[in-house]
Amino acid sequence: MKKALSALTMLAGISLILGLQKSYMDFNFKQFSVGSNLENTTSVRTEQLYLLSTLPKLGFENLFADGIFLKFLQYFGNDPLREQTGYGLSPDFFSLILANDPYYIPFYIFASSSSTMYAGQPTRSVALLNQGLKQLQPNKPADSFLVWRYKAADELLFLGDSDNAKASYQMAADWADVSNHPDSELVAQLSRRMVQSLQVNPDNKIVRINAWLGLLNSALDDTSRQRIIEEIRALGGDISIDNSTGKINVTLPVE
Repeated sequence: MKKALSALTMLAGISLILGLQKSYMDFNFKQFSVGSNLENTTSVRTEQLYLLSTLPKLGFENLFADGIFLKFLQYFGNDPLREQTGYGLSPDFFSLILANDPYYIPFYIFASSSSTMYAGQPTRSVALLNQGLKQLQPNKPADSFLVWRYKAADELLFLGDSDNAKASYQMAADWADVSNHPDSELVAQLSRRMVQSLQVNPDNKIVRINAWLGLLNSALDDTSRQRIIEEIRALGGDISIDNSTGKINVTLPVE
């Protein structure tokens, strides 16, 4: 009897939170078409995100974060409107997403790229990653070391903060050392090389090219990839991608 009541209570809770979320999360994106009043778009979305932040989660934070992420994808993927209003709300979406599910590492890829490369807010991006890192631990989850690398790239390439970037790469190496993730050994080696290079010459072009290459592997779309390739070429490197195999070939400049 108790088990049945517990199950019913859980189902009721799920129904309640889904109903509440649907009422607030059913953003009418059609009203934000290109021909609409763009001046009010950002303020309306900001208000909607605030209302979402006040919803009771009832223990379903992961489900809530997933729902907000789906709405972010709708927002991010509306290219015609983004061309006119920008991507300024990207950090606001991820402040809410990461507060409710800091353990799903792919969220951080979108948080960093959309906030830094698209919204032009690297300081907010770093703050978001720091917010999540407070909840993460080495090997919990196994790929948590990647967040330190995303943070290091933002600090080095967009904030020009080589000291903090060096510290972040070191943390990435330290966390990778104790991780059982299959890529942990390689990431630890690459991160330590970045630390050593930054100690010798923080402005080394090859260091920055390697940082851009790290972002290339997690680029969200062709626009991001093309920008990264252009940045690498601007630093004197040459890059080509084999479309059949996806292999990246890079020629580094002579320092």
